[in-house]
Amino acid sequence: MSLPRLLVLLALAALLAVYGGSRIRYAVDPLDMLPAELPEVEGMRGLYRHFVRENELILTLEFPGDTAPEAASAAAGELARTLRTRPDLSRSVMWRLPFEENPEAGAEMLAWLWLNGPPGALADLTARLSPDRSRERLADAIETLASGFLDAETMILSYDPLGLTALPGGLETAAGASGDLFASPDGRFRVLYLEAPDGASFSGYRETAAWVAAVRAAAESWRAGLAAETRPAIGLTGEPAFVAEISTTMERDLKGSVATTAILIALLFWLMHRRLKPLVWLMAMLAFVFAATFAAGGLIFGELSAMSIGFAAILLGLVVDYGVVLYREGLAERAADARAVRRIAGPGIVWAAVTTAAVFLALNLSSLPAIAQLGSLVAVGVGIGMATMLGLFAPAVAAESVSPSTLPESAGKPGGENGRDRLARIVTAGVAAVAAGVLAILGPPSIDTGARPFDLRNGRASAALTGLETRLGTPGEGERLPLVVTAQSPGALAKRLADTDARLAALEGEGLLKSRVLPLALAPSAANQTRNAAVLARLSDEGPRLRAEVLESGFTEEAAALGDHVLAEAAKLAAAFLEKGGENEKRFVLPRSDLGRWLIGRAVSEAGQEWAAIGQIEPVSGALAFDAGGRLAWRDRVDADGVRVTGWPVLNPAIQGLIRGDFVRVFLPMGLVLIVVLAAVFRSGRDLALCLGSLAFSGLVLLALTRVLPVRWDFFNLASVPILFGTGLDYGIHMIFALRRTGGDREAIRRGIGGALRFCGLSTTIGFGTLAFAGASGLAGLGLLCALGIFLNMATAVWLLPPWRGGSAKRRSPH
Repeated sequence: MSLPRLLVLLALAALLAVYGGSRIRYAVDPLDMLPAELPEVEGMRGLYRHFVRENELILTLEFPGDTAPEAASAAAGELARTLRTRPDLSRSVMWRLPFEENPEAGAEMLAWLWLNGPPGALADLTARLSPDRSRERLADAIETLASGFLDAETMILSYDPLGLTALPGGLETAAGASGDLFASPDGRFRVLYLEAPDGASFSGYRETAAWVAAVRAAAESWRAGLAAETRPAIGLTGEPAFVAEISTTMERDLKGSVATTAILIALLFWLMHRRLKPLVWLMAMLAFVFAATFAAGGLIFGELSAMSIGFAAILLGLVVDYGVVLYREGLAERAADARAVRRIAGPGIVWAAVTTAAVFLALNLSSLPAIAQLGSLVAVGVGIGMATMLGLFAPAVAAESVSPSTLPESAGKPGGENGRDRLARIVTAGVAAVAAGVLAILGPPSIDTGARPFDLRNGRASAALTGLETRLGTPGEGERLPLVVTAQSPGALAKRLADTDARLAALEGEGLLKSRVLPLALAPSAANQTRNAAVLARLSDEGPRLRAEVLESGFTEEAAALGDHVLAEAAKLAAAFLEKGGENEKRFVLPRSDLGRWLIGRAVSEAGQEWAAIGQIEPVSGALAFDAGGRLAWRDRVDADGVRVTGWPVLNPAIQGLIRGDFVRVFLPMGLVLIVVLAAVFRSGRDLALCLGSLAFSGLVLLALTRVLPVRWDFFNLASVPILFGTGLDYGIHMIFALRRTGGDREAIRRGIGGALRFCGLSTTIGFGTLAFAGASGLAGLGLLCALGIFLNMATAVWLLPPWRGGSAKRRSPH
């Protein structure tokens, strides 16, 4: 093989990599890695589709424990004003309710809630503010304020003597709020919501990452100007933060795992063989295989998830095996040409590639799309790798004019095999006894049901989101579950919300639910607005009279201001509705201000032809029970057409139930099929039993090790079982074929396939081992478990399987 051909191969690899990169995008939505058929996933998709804002960044501030709430509020306001001076960073920044910062926007929102609310409630308000009852209302307010008992309700009277904030069920309930959006109950945790600047285009993740980094830098610069003892911890979360973090992590994982695996494989080859020319050719082959698979992935899938990004390290670790087997076997047997190389090592490589590809293709039967995509990419790459090594690398092996003496010399001595065989059998019995004892005493490893495999390890956006969810809750609250309600029109959504509220009320009565929150007043209701518009217009005409009465009763101008603003906005909204034409179902108005629409959009959303609302339910302690399939036991009491209870607390058990079903439905039958295939390949019950016995032995040791090492099983890394099964079969097939071909010549085995499998096992262990540093926790756990299992498979096949099978210590003459 000449240098020009090598350069052509590398150039082709570069072109394929560029092509693949141009077609590949990184899928950052964790729901893309989950089974779409689960109702819990359907609910999460609705939540993400309607309520995750691509252009909203959430900034959290966690102040030291001795910070006064007022000081924390002032600091949050200062940061908000600082960011507002940077139009390159934000279009708007919200850090407290608009009622506090912008009375006019708050007044418009209140007026809209009355327009959109139940007609009976507006009729009651109109009656309370009628000429013959309004002064009585104001007198009661003065008397309450004079009592000196200043609770929250009394404080509201000081600026709302007319009771315009007294919406049905309370202001928070009407707005579908479950707590303060901006501050924790103790006031030391603050939240700012940043909207992306005008004209911002986040067509690629790099632009998003640059914006997030710029906001973080500005916030950190502001923080540096504070006294050290008052500096808050800053967190960034929201969709842009997740996109930036996941995408950059995936890119780093892809580049890092490929580079690390390639370097370690090259170093391992050099240490074992000390030959530069075949090393260069081998690395060129790996580059071509990776690039071709990357291009195929771009053509077939178009995107990679945080899990399937690990295909590269796995693929390199597997495909290099075929090259090294060719190299070792070809040199050991003094193959004269490429055809001879293929004749010697080809059958083992072909069968190994077929079984490996079959195992990884079988992952497509998994319920998890991320596992299926990973399996497909590796299977495609294994096929490309086999063809590349047999077609292109075999001539390079044949051209290596080296003598067998260049291979590492065997340390064996004539007549020493019987002693080694006895030692191997003693080791086998001893290790098996210890492993069985560990499992008998400690029990088999358990499945970590609380694992979150799709989360990034040390993910700052995820940590900030967890802090936000925890700190904005009320102390003593239980686990709150999101409830997503969807419909094809706002009217249908309002009706579905009302029906859902009735069902949830019944569950509260039965003691299953502690509380429920639904945005009943925020779904635009054409029917309510039709009945309320004229009434609200007449009430707004009473504004001058009501203002005069408020002032005459002893209230200040500030107390009259809210009523002035609300009634003025009510007049505008009523007029806008009365002027609006169209069909009754579509005849509704929304607040005009950005702030009003922002508040409504947090609970009710329209996307395409679908409307959605998000609520919350809080089960009582101990009520979060699941059936044998991992489904919430009382889910059918809540779920209905267009209604889904969701959230990770109910999603994780459901996924685990699916994976358990996959194991029985997919992986066990797949194992039986492979056993049948092996029986046809070996045509020997003894060799079949030896191959399966080696798998059983390494599996027993692996289970014992995971009980004493910090390695945990979860529903995601259960996918390692078929992977380890497939690689274990590979090593068994290679070894048994070589034992047959050499007549059991141990020295030939050590110089040929034994050295090749040692390299294969170590290189594949390296490939999976580099995934232990991956950003996705599930991929890291899968890589660590597979690395440990593959090393055990290799050690069993190389050092124990030949003594188990027996054979001659006599060296054959090479042919």
